[in-house]
Amino acid sequence: MIFVEKILTKDETGAWCEQQSMNTETVQLQSTKKDISFLAMEDWEQLNNDTNKGFCHQRFRPNIIISQFYMVISKPGTHFEIGNARLVVVGSKNRCHEACPRFQKSRQICDWKRRAFYADIILDGRIRKGDPLYYFIDQP
Repeated sequence: MIFVEKILTKDETGAWCEQQSMNTETVQLQSTKKDISFLAMEDWEQLNNDTNKGFCHQRFRPNIIISQFYMVISKPGTHFEIGNARLVVVGSKNRCHEACPRFQKSRQICDWKRRAFYADIILDGRIRKGDPLYYFIDQP
């Protein structure tokens, strides 16, 4: 089973901070982007421990870090629940900025970035650290 390991949101100054829970409606109000970003714990650790850092290493922070990556969950159109919030995967944003120094060297997208995915909120709710992620096999 997949669980929420960490929740990251921006505070009133725009700084990222770890939370015990979050309301999806609040996250949407804090950002011009209306989706929530997800990354697996092993990819979060890679993002933080990479020695060759690009632009995203300094700028990207997922809203929710889950215990493990599972390909089925990141497929666009997949519906899932965490806490009492319901979401649908809209895809990934795995393009690199042309001026990124890491991309210029390798011309390859970072491994962790290929596995980050984004979801739109279908039903607002509260998500807590430790909540399980339930995905739906039969999509509504």
